[in-house]
Amino acid sequence: MSIFRTYDIRGKYPEEINKDIVKNIAYYIAELFSCKKILLCRDVRNNSEELKKSLINGFKFFNKEVEVVDAGITSTPMFYFILQNNDFDFGIMITASHNPKEYAGLKLWKKENILMPISYGYGEELIQQSIKAEKKDIPENDYEIIQKNYSQEYINFLKEVSNIKKNKDIKLVIDYSNGSAVIYKEFLNSLISVVNINDKMDSDFPAHEPNPLLQESQKQCSEKIMQEKADFGIIFDGDSDRIVFLDEKGKRVNTEKILALVVEEMIKENKEVNSVITTINMSSDLQKFFEKKNIDFYRTRFGYVFIRQKALEKNSIVSAEKSTHFSYRETGFADSAILTLLYILKYYSAKKQENKTFSEIVESTEITKTAAEYAIPTDKNVDELLNAAFNYYSAKALRTEEIDGYTFYFNDYWFNIRKSNTMPEIKVTIESADDKRQNILDEVKSIILT
Repeated sequence: MSIFRTYDIRGKYPEEINKDIVKNIAYYIAELFSCKKILLCRDVRNNSEELKKSLINGFKFFNKEVEVVDAGITSTPMFYFILQNNDFDFGIMITASHNPKEYAGLKLWKKENILMPISYGYGEELIQQSIKAEKKDIPENDYEIIQKNYSQEYINFLKEVSNIKKNKDIKLVIDYSNGSAVIYKEFLNSLISVVNINDKMDSDFPAHEPNPLLQESQKQCSEKIMQEKADFGIIFDGDSDRIVFLDEKGKRVNTEKILALVVEEMIKENKEVNSVITTINMSSDLQKFFEKKNIDFYRTRFGYVFIRQKALEKNSIVSAEKSTHFSYRETGFADSAILTLLYILKYYSAKKQENKTFSEIVESTEITKTAAEYAIPTDKNVDELLNAAFNYYSAKALRTEEIDGYTFYFNDYWFNIRKSNTMPEIKVTIESADDKRQNILDEVKSIILT
């Protein structure tokens, strides 16, 4: 699989993504996008620090006058904030996000009037083509660059945009996954009573993989919630642009229900809630939920690039992906796991006064149908496997949709099958009765893998 992916540049370090290729990526970014001032941020991985140096070498080899600012370790949402609110024309977040520790990656963004991702089909392929046409031999040099800490500016922004009040009656377990979300620790400790776990930055991610969607990654937080009798708990991913919520019983809360609560809080605050965007793998109950509130609801294909395009087009106040990404008009349509937490804290704070538990509040959304997502790792040709699914199910389904991969609709269930853009696997999302879900998944596997 190429390191040049749909949404970013990502691969195993150093066999797939390394110093040599990253120097060339930087060189051609500077050439293709006429960069004059570039922001570099990184996650906690040791390889991110090494790749930062390689990026600087590539930029300076192209033109020593290119100005590079190193903002150090940040979350990805903080990276968006810095880029958007300062005089940069390009920014790179050096992160492999929720991937295991052996991975490395780059998220590329240019800034004109607004921030725009450089993804495949939107500029990233030009970098790939340029390197293929002429790979530069770029030497190692130590360049002096500007280093600046924007942490306080970002925390001030969060306080202002959320207008959140201190409430020490709320007890929360926060699992930082040993990632960059640790930058929020002092701020969150000042707001509520917090039981912090995995709150030291560590490139090895010793407690669990930095992917909060994995059951193994949820186990420690779940147990700690019940042990501490906490109100609920959260888990950030490696670069803290994803957030998973667990209720007071240690059970994961689905993304759809968190989105509904965020919208409820926005309505309570008299914000202009005109429309909401989600990916196509979200619960069909969301349509009814938003219709009751006279809010326009749009579904789009998977991936931040595509959901952002729709959000910009509709000027939507919030958008969400099943993978627990939440983006806001208030953040320039950029991901913000921390702002999601702040909205939920505000909503819960009021409901707690009514003696409501977190699980009771979640169930009040009346979103009873939820779609579950499964990953099927494979080293086979993914397109051939998808074709096998289409050939079998298109004749059986009531309706087939091709917004992203294939979605097959039946009387009492639907499922979507697509290729992953970040891992060598197929993603299958199923909305059905709980007791049918495993049978549907087993049948899909038997059709595509035999």
